[in-house]
Formats: sequence, structure tokens, C-alpha cells
Amino acid sequence: MSRGLRALTLVALVGSAVHAQDTPWWDRPEARAEARRTLEQVRTIVEATERGDPRPAAAALQDPAWIVRSIAVIRLDVLGLDAGTTEALRELADPGRPPPDADSKPLRRAREFAAALEVDLGPAVEVPPREAARIAASILTERVKGGPPDEDAAAKRRLVEHLLAWRPVVPEKADRAWLARRLLGLTDIDQALEDLKAPTAQRAVGDDGDAVFAWYRSNAPYLYWHPRERRLRVDVAARVARQPTAEFRRGTPWGPEEGPNAPPRETDAQR
Repeated sequence: MSRGLRALTLVALVGSAVHAQDTPWWDRPEARAEARRTLEQVRTIVEATERGDPRPAAAALQDPAWIVRSIAVIRLDVLGLDAGTTEALRELADPGRPPPDADSKPLRRAREFAAALEVDLGPAVEVPPREAARIAASILTERVKGGPPDEDAAAKRRLVEHLLAWRPVVPEKADRAWLARRLLGLTDIDQALEDLKAPTAQRAVGDDGDAVFAWYRSNAPYLYWHPRERRLRVDVAARVARQPTAEFRRGTPWGPEEGPNAPPRETDAQR
């Protein structure tokens, strides 16, 4: 390889690395691949447990995706797993926890339950991709709103942003619009409607949700967690200054009635 060609190759590699760093995590190929795998796992678990087969759910209790582990626990509970084991597994399925070890007592109990359960399998059940996405999004919403109110804002954003990773995996426009409506419900819906010049959430979402996803993308650096409203809100002052909230608030602290300390306000869903 000539010296000039080596130099061009190096520039291309550096440029690719910089681009990868600038690309939001949910837009990266590995995130989309994991989204497809996650939703396929959800389909497998629901289809099997609807027929009465607990084995795929028991096997999924060590899945790297917390959503998959959570749904596995829910479905095993439906099939009759005892309450104590279910609760222990639910704690292990939290996004802040790694998958349980193989020698974990609740895991062993769940797998013993699955192996011993006598089932008369019903007819095959097919769960379409959109249904898997809606099930996963419902679990996600419950965790974001029901999780620790003082959880780190970056962790909350990361949870919400799974909706953006799932968006390219869902084939139908109406289902992407449904995900966008979930996204609005977990973020600053009033600010979004104002920015998008939309009178209602339905108008903002449209037929495919693209405007809402684009709105989130442009506002992601300015989102902070409001613990009493249990949703992400836009730090308008940071946005005006064009500085991410984490950086802007180091030099401009919140006032006593601002940001996470502000009183809850009425949302679109409450009107």
C-alpha cells in the first residue's frame, strides 16, 4: 500500500470513528440488531406461554435484555410460579441489574417449576411484531414511571430511548405512530406540542410518528428528569444557550422553583 493510500485509509477510519461517536446509541447498527433480537425474544416468550409452555420464559431469565427478563417473569407468574420467586426474579430483571447467575436460587426455582409443570399445549399462537413492540413498550413505560423517582436522569433517558431503537424494527406506520405517542407520554408533551405547532398529541404524531421522533432527537441533550411528574422535560434555558443541560447547569444552577424542583404541571393526558 502506498504512503498516500495509507494516509487516506487512516483518515477514513478516523472519520468513521468520529461519526460513530456522534451517532446516538439508538441509531447504531448494533442497537438496531439488539432491538430486533429483543422483540423477537418477546414474541417467542409470549407465543410459547400463551400455549402453556413455560420453558422459553424460564430460559430467558438470563437474557441480556432486561425487557426480555421482565416479560419472562410476568409470563411465568401467569402460569403459576409462586409469588416469592416471582418477586425475587422481578428484582433481578431490573435494568440496573445484570442477568442472574446460573446458581441463583430464584432462577433455579423458576427452571424447576418450568421443568415440572405438566402442560397440554394448546394450538400454535402467532404474535405479530407490532404486538411484541407494544407489549415491550408497555413494560418500558411502567418501569420508567414506576422506577426510583430519584434515578439518574441519564439512566431514565436511556430507558426512554429504547423506543427510538425499536422504531426501525416496527414495519407499519401506525405502529411507529403508537410508539411515538408513548414517547410523548414519557417526555415534555407540552413543549413538544408547542415546538411542533400541533394542537393535540394526535396531530403531532401524525400517521407515522416521524415528527415526534425528530423532535426528541433535537431535544435529547436538553432533557432532564422531573421526579414528581415522572417524565423527561426540556431545559429551555439550556436549549437557548445551545449547551447540554448537564453542562449548562454546572454554571447556571437551577432555582428553587425550577427544573426538577418545579411544581408539577398539568399535562396533555390530564386535560
